[in-house]
Amino acid sequence: MSSRWISAMTSETPPPGDDDSRAMWRAFDEKEAALSAIVKPVLAQLEPMLSEALGGVRVWSGHFGATGIDPTHLVVYVVVPRRADVSVLEDSGAWDRYCHRLREALGQGGYPVQSLPDRFTLLTSQQACDEEAGGNWYHFFK
Repeated sequence: MSSRWISAMTSETPPPGDDDSRAMWRAFDEKEAALSAIVKPVLAQLEPMLSEALGGVRVWSGHFGATGIDPTHLVVYVVVPRRADVSVLEDSGAWDRYCHRLREALGQGGYPVQSLPDRFTLLTSQQACDEEAGGNWYHFFK
């Protein structure tokens, strides 16, 4: 690989190409930023819902996906400390209620939820990441 291409892959700029491809990547980036601006506050708003279901345990969440290309690529993940916490949320129905409320809140915020698959969420634990990927979230999700 050329150093120019490696530099392009690690920076915020689009890969080398003609003006049309640069404009296309800029449009994808702008669309992704706009959709992310809808998703982030919804996730922050809903985290306490799951934390309360676990008795105040810290819960964190995030999202990824090529939503600039197509909003269907959204993946929302929620992380709890232990595998047992995952089971508690699933067994109590709190996870299903969260997923329903998440879709509802995203739609109210302007995200095109009709494009999302039935399940676009992942509930996992820090314990699972530590045990399966040495605590490396990149490798865990990969």
